[in-house]
Amino acid sequence: VEGNMITETLDDKRQLVIEASGIKKIPEPENPYYY
Repeated sequence: VEGNMITETLDDKRQLVIEASGIKKIPEPENPYYY
């Protein structure tokens, strides 16, 4: 996931929010248990 980290104040609490600008799909190996 690519994006910008921004802070917003919600309910008087500062929270770190990631504004997603793009999602890269990771190719899944044929055998997910093979490293």
